[in-house]
Amino acid sequence: MIEIDSAIALTLDSLNPEAAVLSTTGDILFVNRRWKEFAGANGMRAPDFGVGENYLFYCDQDNSRYREYSEQIAEGLRAVIAGVRPEFYIEYPCPSPRGEQWFALRFNPLQHADETPLFLMVHDEITAKVISMRHLKETNEILRESRDRAEAASHYKSKFVATLSHEIRTPLNAILGLTDILHGEIEQNEHRQYLEHVQNAGSILLNLLNDILDLTRLEQGKLQLQNTPFSVRHSILNSVLAYRYLVERKGLQFNVHINDRLPDMLYGDAFRLNQILSNLISNALKFTRAGEVKIELD
Repeated sequence: MIEIDSAIALTLDSLNPEAAVLSTTGDILFVNRRWKEFAGANGMRAPDFGVGENYLFYCDQDNSRYREYSEQIAEGLRAVIAGVRPEFYIEYPCPSPRGEQWFALRFNPLQHADETPLFLMVHDEITAKVISMRHLKETNEILRESRDRAEAASHYKSKFVATLSHEIRTPLNAILGLTDILHGEIEQNEHRQYLEHVQNAGSILLNLLNDILDLTRLEQGKLQLQNTPFSVRHSILNSVLAYRYLVERKGLQFNVHINDRLPDMLYGDAFRLNQILSNLISNALKFTRAGEVKIELD
């Protein structure tokens, strides 16, 4: 049997992973200290911890549930020995009295002074790494499923809110349209004021629905701003008039001041400006018990 150089033996004995030197036929020529310790701990002491046995033969004769891995190992080792590939690497499970353990096997030609071809096989236990990767994979799968469920729920919620808002807007617009027609036909001031209150309340409700629709568009990344000419004064007065009934009911006063130097026509999104003004006025009315609500535009 081929003798292993003492320098190589000392080097391999200093390694932490289990290491073995194989011949071109797959015979085990040398095993290091860690290999012997592992073999002894797992009841594989005789004969001589496998030295002199053929590693490829063991792989070929494996009929256990790990046979698939043994076949891959035998095929990979033969490919390296034949010079078809420079090295072979595989992660595989191995039974032991402590339960299933996982190892990383690396096999490549061994550089040494003698011209006799030798091959180094290193086994490194990676059980902790495999278990950690399994847990990470399971956790990622749980997170992915949770994310998918959350996205689906958000999608259906947005779809439901958008549909419901559109369904409410249709009859609400009809009500506002009819009150506008009646406002032009009724002559009594008291009745006209009642209709104006209905119109103002409907406008506030319509603004709330628009806010809800914008929220769903924002969640879906579909909210777009317009850039068209509009009257600033007209936008502010519309927002103020919509809340006139609430102001009167609370006994408050509106004071609106618009700087005369400010041009009336500007470019922007009048609809969004009205939404902002409506929300500001609504909050001001909500938290003002007495006095006035003042709007200044400079």
